[in-house]
Amino acid sequence: MAWQPRDPPTWSAPGRQVTQATGRPWVIENVPEAPLRADYLLCGTQFGLNIRRHRAFETSWGGGGDLVPPC
Repeated sequence: MAWQPRDPPTWSAPGRQVTQATGRPWVIENVPEAPLRADYLLCGTQFGLNIRRHRAFETSWGGGGDLVPPC
């Protein structure tokens, strides 16, 4: 059996700090349960894929509006 950490590291907060420091637009992508603000929630079915898998996106501009129809 492969070793698995009890509490996997969370890189959202350090990644957010680094990207905010650049002053440029940024996007962080992760699963919906991740500790981030889900400005956009996208699913594979929204892009014609035969997979229902959601991904959350936090953006420097705070989201707003639908990118594609819901899944």
